[in-house]
Amino acid sequence: GTAVTTLAELAKAQGRSAGVVTTTRVTHATPAATYSHICHRDLENDIAAALVPGGTGFNSELGTTGLDVVMGGGRQFFTLPAAGGKRADGRDLVAEMKTKGYSYASNATEFAAIDGTKVDRILGLFTSSHMNYDLDRDPAAEPSLADMTTKAMDVLGKNSKGYFLMVEGGRIDHALHETTAKKALQDALAFDNAIKAAIAKAKVT
Repeated sequence: GTAVTTLAELAKAQGRSAGVVTTTRVTHATPAATYSHICHRDLENDIAAALVPGGTGFNSELGTTGLDVVMGGGRQFFTLPAAGGKRADGRDLVAEMKTKGYSYASNATEFAAIDGTKVDRILGLFTSSHMNYDLDRDPAAEPSLADMTTKAMDVLGKNSKGYFLMVEGGRIDHALHETTAKKALQDALAFDNAIKAAIAKAKVT
């Protein structure tokens, strides 16, 4: 029952920036473990609420501003049923996060229109549930993991104290559970491309 301090919390406590990028729902277990302390991984509405600075359920250990970058899938846990979401508490977390200064993108076009070097926070929720496997991904609808990673670095890198960024190629695991090897390999390649892009960007910034 004792909460363990997360790397994102440590970063924020040191004045660094912090973010999560994933191809799963942003409320899925791995990203959630960096910013929330919810007792069960399936309580994704509660996990989403931990991201909203100042809101009910917000994880105050992330400081007053919360995570600076959140990108992936999982829009259903941020929106109301009328918008295709699963929130029954009357809260539109996307709207709430916009009021807290987050630039929001729901598709690749909106994502491309955001200049990461000129904004302080990004919320990108590109699908209702998990993002599509890279093999099935429509580039006009969903950005690549590499593109999300480098744009996150643009935002976070403006902090002279440094930053923490968790990047997950989370659908590799899903494809292996399904025993769809081609999808797993393609997502592993997409993850490798994200790592290469991050290393290349880190070397020039």
